[in-house]
Amino acid sequence: MLVWTSDHTFELAGCRFTIDVSPGRNRRPSADRDFTIVKNRAYLIRYEKLQSFKFKKILELGVFQGGSFVLMDKLFDPDMIVGVELSSRPIEALDQHIARRDGHAKVHYGTSQVDIDRLERIVEEDFGGELDLIVDDASHTYEMTRESFLALFPKLRPGGLYIIEDWAWSYKAPYQDPAHPWNKRPALVNLIIELLHEIATKDAIASMQVFSTMALIWKSQRRAPSDLLETPPLRGREPSQY
Repeated sequence: MLVWTSDHTFELAGCRFTIDVSPGRNRRPSADRDFTIVKNRAYLIRYEKLQSFKFKKILELGVFQGGSFVLMDKLFDPDMIVGVELSSRPIEALDQHIARRDGHAKVHYGTSQVDIDRLERIVEEDFGGELDLIVDDASHTYEMTRESFLALFPKLRPGGLYIIEDWAWSYKAPYQDPAHPWNKRPALVNLIIELLHEIATKDAIASMQVFSTMALIWKSQRRAPSDLLETPPLRGREPSQY
């Protein structure tokens, strides 16, 4: 259980966490057993409610200062947790935490979420080919998030969970500004819509829970089809793009 010590700080299993959701990447750096986490309370409540599922093999795409990585490690006590981070700069506080986990945690720096060959090697070598939980908190772009999903969702065990964070960014005011560099990018909500088509037409996804903070995609007992996300036109119409 998270023990809140202020509106922006909490403790869990010997670690302190500070919420910093300020814009840009110049956020508070993590320190040993004192991690920065870029998630508000709404995110944290969702993760806390998942604690009973006992995820034992966890992959996180995008670790920033390591706060969410350590949070999941403390909440779920997995047999193995691995992070993939685009930046090649090591996070000292996270590396110290990993060293204490004695081989049960690892981070791959300098790795893109769309380096599919490397992701597949990581899943095979670090997890034996199967995962319980995947969390995508990386680029938040439609194209890259979709590519990672196509590669990794089939690696989930039956009943496993795939989380896509920050899917609703295109609805927020800054991204509505024509001058914003992301204003013309395809919105990540397009992937959420595609996943709804997938649920309606196939059976690889058991269910999806969509919150303003994240989407939780639960895998069914079926194998993911080879034509994942390739939904044919419905009633002769192409799906709308938002």
